[in-house]
Amino acid sequence: VYNLNVGLNKYDYLQSVFAPEVYKCQLKTNEAEKIVFDGRTTRQAEKRDQNDLSKTIFNTLSWNKNYSGMHDLKVLAGFSYEDVHITYFAARNEGYLGNDLHELSAGSGNATVGGSSAKSVRMSYFGRLNYSFKDRYLLEGNFRYDGSSRFAKGNRWGMFPSFSAGWRISEESLMKDYPLINNLKLRASWGQLVNDSWGGSGEEYSEWFRYVDLIDLNANYPLNGNIQSGAA
Repeated sequence: VYNLNVGLNKYDYLQSVFAPEVYKCQLKTNEAEKIVFDGRTTRQAEKRDQNDLSKTIFNTLSWNKNYSGMHDLKVLAGFSYEDVHITYFAARNEGYLGNDLHELSAGSGNATVGGSSAKSVRMSYFGRLNYSFKDRYLLEGNFRYDGSSRFAKGNRWGMFPSFSAGWRISEESLMKDYPLINNLKLRASWGQLVNDSWGGSGEEYSEWFRYVDLIDLNANYPLNGNIQSGAA
């Protein structure tokens, strides 16, 4: 039996924020007090834009056969592919003369722009073999040959096997004297897995495993009484 599953996930996020300068006046004293908008003490505009696109392809081919009503054999093989592309942009500006113009280009000071992008590709070849004798003694073997672009070249592919054995004690004839126990199984397993994210769910690209040192372009420093631009 052949199965094919294809998935496409698109996420678009756009946010525009404008912090106006609003004052409240005391009628008795005629004093004006500035109202702080969401922690912003100066009139400013800010925009953020994030676009995520992920594609998945999952293929499986399975076969099963029962021999003489005692031996049951199941075989499965498959291939999966997943890629994720994320882009992010943010900009902010200050120096607005009034509360009517909200565009970034209408500001006149302390403009900041930032952005980032990330791409990840995962591929996997996998298989599974199940064997049972009289639905009583169970054996299972799995293998995965996984690859991830989140690792450095030369370390992106690896084989990860797993094995298990089970004994359905409740199917033994001696258990017929214990009608209260209808399903009792003893199982032991061993296996290996891989993780290409350093924390969290791994869905955010900030949680992906990093094999290249990051460069911080906002490492400013004081020199001769002035703030200089730097990187670290």
